Amino acid sequence: MVSLGFSITESWADSAEDRIRSHFNIPASVPLTEETIKQAVLRVLPEGSLAISIKPKLLDLGIGEKGLSNYGESGKDNVAVIRIEYDPKTIDVVKRSYIISLYLTSEPIRTVQYITVKEWLTGP
Repeated sequence: MVSLGFSITESWADSAEDRIRSHFNIPASVPLTEETIKQAVLRVLPEGSLAISIKPKLLDLGIGEKGLSNYGESGKDNVAVIRIEYDPKTIDVVKRSYIISLYLTSEPIRTVQYITVKEWLTGP
């Protein structure tokens, strides 16, 4: 066996719903709503969390800078965004994506001030 020196941290066949449940430990018995997702995110990143701790925590959850689950931060407007994208390879007609916005306080020490969650639908 040959090692290629990398690992796959997410399946490209998983729906955004499956990945958001997996990333934030949301049981299948809990309906996915903007509020239940927000509460799950707040368990990982409570209000007051240091901004510098966000990226390492998300990487531990399998949310990286590339792929279908990613994270980015804007220094200009103090908003960080987690995107859980739909997989274009699935056959579903209507697909879901999730945008989680983390609003941060200003310098000198930036912390999570509040969080919003939006579900986006694509399709005909």
